[in-house]
Amino acid sequence: MRSPSVSPRFRGCSLTRLLQSVLLLTLTFFGRTVHAQQFNQVQLRVYEQVDRFLMGAVNTLEGFAVYYDLGGFPNHLEAADRAQARRYTFSLLTALNESGLKPFYGLEDGTLMGYWHGSANQIPILAYREPGNSGYSVTINSTDENYLLKYYNVCLNLTNGENTTCTMDEGRPLYTSCRNDCALIPCEGNSAALCQDYDILNSTQADGVFGFVPSTMNCIDSNGAFSQTSGEVLNDSPKGVIYDGKCTFDDGTVVSRELEGPFAACGKANNDNNGTENNVCSTAFIGANEYTNYDPRWRRWYIDSKKKNKYHDSRILIFSSPLVPLALLILIPSINRLMGRRMVKRYFMVSWQRIWNSRMLPTF
Repeated sequence: MRSPSVSPRFRGCSLTRLLQSVLLLTLTFFGRTVHAQQFNQVQLRVYEQVDRFLMGAVNTLEGFAVYYDLGGFPNHLEAADRAQARRYTFSLLTALNESGLKPFYGLEDGTLMGYWHGSANQIPILAYREPGNSGYSVTINSTDENYLLKYYNVCLNLTNGENTTCTMDEGRPLYTSCRNDCALIPCEGNSAALCQDYDILNSTQADGVFGFVPSTMNCIDSNGAFSQTSGEVLNDSPKGVIYDGKCTFDDGTVVSRELEGPFAACGKANNDNNGTENNVCSTAFIGANEYTNYDPRWRRWYIDSKKKNKYHDSRILIFSSPLVPLALLILIPSINRLMGRRMVKRYFMVSWQRIWNSRMLPTF
């Protein structure tokens, strides 16, 4: 009989280890006595199912990366590509609906966009973060930091939508700070590739008042687009999805967010030869009803993947929501060429939150 095995790239996967543990605990709990050969057969089925699922996730990500390499995103997935990248990402989400996989991507400049699980895991949440480093001072007039001050008044109170500020607090003090203008240096753990040079720092209120570039959670319509148009927004309900709902804050206040400014999602100004000035628009934060200080670059799963510079799956993540108890992040880096050397600039990621879906698990 063939001995239980799994593809080499998945042997250390946290999902493989989790399902092995569940299998052993289940057999122990029910007091079943099984022979070694029977156990090996069950274990083989677990391995095969994990291998099948993970290969599907990895193939999805590699397809995303190939589409990028073929020039599918004219602005290299920077914020100016937001509309096109969102459509592509939502098409993946729709195709992967039964699998529970949710795709998103991140750039080394802090850009983040994609879909995440909703509170009832029926309607995905569209997450978005503009490029830039949090931890900018709001008490000095530094030329280097001035362009980030436009984000300081972006945040709204998630309970009632009242104006507030994007001020870093003790609960989330980490931020990313460039060294040498984020110059390219050999990546940690892989000197053959280049990575941006920055520190992950810790601040306290004693150091002064610092602002953050917010990550927003946004309402969507049936096409997965940013939306706050009443009658078009998707809402969760105990009876299922409401297709003609409203985008609201926690207390029911309707979101009406049309903040005007030179945001990255507006695209570059046509008359800007250096490509540093953004157009002014009022669509960057449409449908945003939650604002948080979240930057993937200082999360452990991102740091680990960057060090490995190859396919990486995170440890199993535990959530407080009883409907989404577990999640697994799977990442692959996208490698560019610069002066003959590989350069890490962006990551394609999927998350999995439906560990209980019987169609995803082996039938014994």
